[in-house]
Amino acid sequence: YAAISLGMSVEEVISDLDRFSKNHIDPVLRDYIQQSGSRIGKVRLVLRRNRYFVESSDLSLLRMIEDNSKIRKCKLGQIISTTTAEVNPGAANSTGEKADPQVVHMFEINSADVETVKATAYREIRIPLLEEYDFRDDDDSNYINMQFRPTTVVRPYQERSLHKMFSGSRARSGMIVLPCGAGKTLVGITAAATMKKRTMVLTTTAVAVDQWKRQFELFCSISPEDVITLTAENKQPIPEDRPCILISTYSMFSVSYERMSRASKAVFESVTKLEWGLLVADEVQVMPAKTFRSVATTVRAHCKLGLTATLVREDELVEDLQYLIGPKLYEANWQELVNAGYLARVQCIEVWSEMPPLFWKAYLETSSYHVKRALYTSNTNKLTACEYLVALHESRGDKIIVFCDNVVLLKEMAQRTKKAFICGSVSMAERMACIRCFQHSDKINCIYLSQVGDNAIDIPNANVVIQISSHYGSRRQEAQRLGRILRPKAYRDDAGFNAYFYSLVSKDTPEKEYALKRQKYLVDQGYSFKVIADFDESVRKSGLKFAYGGVEAEQHVLEMALTAGGSGGESAREEEQNLSICDSKFTVTAEDEKRYLDRYTSLADLSGGGAGGGYYQPSGALP
Repeated sequence: YAAISLGMSVEEVISDLDRFSKNHIDPVLRDYIQQSGSRIGKVRLVLRRNRYFVESSDLSLLRMIEDNSKIRKCKLGQIISTTTAEVNPGAANSTGEKADPQVVHMFEINSADVETVKATAYREIRIPLLEEYDFRDDDDSNYINMQFRPTTVVRPYQERSLHKMFSGSRARSGMIVLPCGAGKTLVGITAAATMKKRTMVLTTTAVAVDQWKRQFELFCSISPEDVITLTAENKQPIPEDRPCILISTYSMFSVSYERMSRASKAVFESVTKLEWGLLVADEVQVMPAKTFRSVATTVRAHCKLGLTATLVREDELVEDLQYLIGPKLYEANWQELVNAGYLARVQCIEVWSEMPPLFWKAYLETSSYHVKRALYTSNTNKLTACEYLVALHESRGDKIIVFCDNVVLLKEMAQRTKKAFICGSVSMAERMACIRCFQHSDKINCIYLSQVGDNAIDIPNANVVIQISSHYGSRRQEAQRLGRILRPKAYRDDAGFNAYFYSLVSKDTPEKEYALKRQKYLVDQGYSFKVIADFDESVRKSGLKFAYGGVEAEQHVLEMALTAGGSGGESAREEEQNLSICDSKFTVTAEDEKRYLDRYTSLADLSGGGAGGGYYQPSGALP
């Protein structure tokens, strides 16, 4: 789908598959590719004056779609035929060369059923509806007065990704996958500046909204009045007589209309009745969630661009993005960008810690998986290991982020060690002030973050991440957290690394299983994890005093863990909904937890020779 959408012929697809395949291509598969490939790009979904039309120059394909019972219910009227002059997408002239008029057949569909039509066409009929926008010849909408500043530089891989999106005078809908820190924001801004049409940017948090606004003003010369933000705390009216850039969050458009305030309803009605040239979906992997997927059709946009670093979900809904947004247009190779100097060279380290006897006793005596999870998360040996790593890297002048999903533990550690922290209960003004101080001064060199810091937050000078607790086996979260330190750094150590990612894990608990699952996406991107199994001994030999090194602190944390776990984990959960952790497959039950505790295994697995074994290095020495 993606290959043919980008201009490859069916013959080229089969030829490449034949060249790279170890076995001969089965004739049945060859015929399937021929049949399916011949349909791709032949049927379009077009937005005209706030009305949706399914159109094609091939009447037989259009009738095949129309004959589907689900689509027939969504159809308004009969198929009509018209003659139109199309722009030659391969023309060298930027204004486009007019081709001879040709017959186009179309039928209108109900705007409320757009997702149903797209899903049915993609899943059942296997004819994806192409969404392209001939923005240069669209005289119905005005242009935004915006140009790039002379200081703005677009990197080669960013240009390549945008080249896949733009063809002649047309912009095609789809997704661009770039690593965290590789400049996804600039790609979205470049797309908007190229089209110069009314644009909406959707992201996950209010902090990210503020960052997008500042990036638009940094990279482009555009009037501040033309860049509008829409958050729970800021509901500006949207101009209907002129185009603008609107930046908001997914959650602003996921609330049911009946529950909206009067001000929110006015803004919502204004957004939904306007035609948008471009919809930029930042962190697009969250869009398939039931709460947010309606945004793709609520906002009537000619072209949709999805941006993400991690096109993965644990609930397998990521496939829905193929019709909600479009095919994957471009994906960068992480290691190529590292070698080219566009990303930091990160050393990934997994640190194993034993649980203290008091914790082990409580862990074995309880049958509650909430209590068990609270215990291995709050393992005081992990906490002292974290303190040791923070002290080590602060002495080197590094900037450190400590991630902890357990909010009770996060606040406890930050307050006891006198460090700044950000979680859902911290106001937006405090968050921004804390982040700016972390970036631009030496007053804050270590900051504790909950899930709200997982994505869409710009902290370019951070070069160390320490992860105490996480969201089970979420591969996406692991990659997003690594991405906080991927911005290129000016220096390197003797081994060539200039950033460090630590994952602290309690031995002999489900946390090790989750850690292995989480690392799979990064391993696929070319990263390797060094395991330090006897780190506790290195911490003890350091001679440093730790806030969690005594018996009193151990007893306090144990009581805190038992209390939090006994309440079903409610007190430890994030106060603010984290939009990026919507992988419904990871709702862990007591039965799921039991599988980790009572299971048969093989001697190969126990000795490290099984398929799931990881690299083990019994060394307490730090890099």
